[in-house]
Amino acid sequence: MNIALTVRHLRLRLGLLLALLAGAVGPLLAQTPPDLNRVEFFFDTDPGFGSGTAVALPGPAAPTRLGLSFPVPLGSLSPGFHRLFVRSRDAGSQWSQTFGRLLFIDNSAALAAPNLAEVEHFLDTDPGFGNGSSTALTGTSVGNRVVPVSIGSLAPGFHRLFMRTRDVNNQWSQTFGRLFFVDDNSALTAPNLAEVEHFTSTPTLASAAARPLRPARRPLPTRPCRWRPMLRPCPTARTACLCGRGTPTAAGVRC
Repeated sequence: MNIALTVRHLRLRLGLLLALLAGAVGPLLAQTPPDLNRVEFFFDTDPGFGSGTAVALPGPAAPTRLGLSFPVPLGSLSPGFHRLFVRSRDAGSQWSQTFGRLLFIDNSAALAAPNLAEVEHFLDTDPGFGNGSSTALTGTSVGNRVVPVSIGSLAPGFHRLFMRTRDVNNQWSQTFGRLFFVDDNSALTAPNLAEVEHFTSTPTLASAAARPLRPARRPLPTRPCRWRPMLRPCPTARTACLCGRGTPTAAGVRC
């Protein structure tokens, strides 16, 4: 972990305090502060001035370090809350105040995703954890697993599908739901036709000529045409005719 901060050498000496009380502040504030020659940090317990972990100070010496970034090793810290302390020392061997910040170390082992044991689903009403329709799982993710859901017993209309998972430590996930709609299949079935009507003008619904519908007739059998010279040719007004009961021929051709 890297820490970026601004280090200002802040110290309040007894002489400055007395000068402030006496009103002679101007000459003291006009003095140039000394350069910093050490920055150190430590965790939780103060090891003493100069005994903390030193921070490398890049660039030329300066009384203030703006945006100083340095690595802070956290491997030796146990999971939980800790305090990080930082302080600086100037060229006159005077130390600044010690500044602290609270931080929290996660338990990496506890954050690792455990393997899943099952996924369960239910419709509309929650039967309780472990009482839904269960499907066994392996690994740490459901992925693209396909889970069959039976909806045959549902009435037509809107319903909700809920799903949740359980890991090998018997910990349950949140319950996720989705809304869906079940169609009425009987209402979607196409009814049988009763009749067809035709007309040449625009009649009323009651005056159109109605014709009952019948099942389609069987097609005529296909037979080779026989030439019969005595038969007349097909009328030119028709595009085809049948050679006896055989296949159709072009208009004007004798069968």
